[in-house]
Amino acid sequence: MYSFSDCAYFFYYYKDGIEEYRKDDMKLIQIAMYNTTISLLRILNAGYLLRGGITFGDAYFDELGFFGPAVEEAYGLESSYADVPMIALSPQLGKEFYEWEESETSMEIVNFPMTSRSMLVEKESDKYFLNIFYQLEAFSPVLDLEDECVELDEIKRNIYRVILRDKEKYKDKQVAKEKRKVTIYEKLDWFEKYLQTKHNRMNLDIVSGTYSGVVTGD
Repeated sequence: MYSFSDCAYFFYYYKDGIEEYRKDDMKLIQIAMYNTTISLLRILNAGYLLRGGITFGDAYFDELGFFGPAVEEAYGLESSYADVPMIALSPQLGKEFYEWEESETSMEIVNFPMTSRSMLVEKESDKYFLNIFYQLEAFSPVLDLEDECVELDEIKRNIYRVILRDKEKYKDKQVAKEKRKVTIYEKLDWFEKYLQTKHNRMNLDIVSGTYSGVVTGD
């Protein structure tokens, strides 16, 4: 991971020496996004909204820095394509992963312990984006990390407070809106409505005492 200013870049890749026949791009992307949601949940829990981009392609990095077409594409997604607080996938990658995730999901299994299906990648209109809340929806609503505990309803309360504060601040700035450009107020309003759809999907009549935790070793 690299960071500067208000941006962070996460890189995932196959381990050196892994055989070609073992490589599965969709599973690599799935693991990468799943792991990234942990860091993003921490940021949301602190009361910050997020916007970003996810790509799959060539990138070059070392201890001094990073560059490459995948980096440029991710920056473009974050800076212009993701016009609301979302972590957008590039259109082609989003379509491929969304269809792969659907094909890999057994609804018979989902319908047993869950009230409805949670997707790691969600779709709105023609845009695909990462469901940061996936772990808190699909498993336990509480995720116990090494140094903090994140809880779905608490994150929602923290973000609602920020949204209400900032909507009051920007509510009178709608008139100056540029054509075809989403205003700050509209971004806040979009995320507020999106948050209302987030809830744990486990069927408590069948599953109880669920627990999620992340433990890392040295």
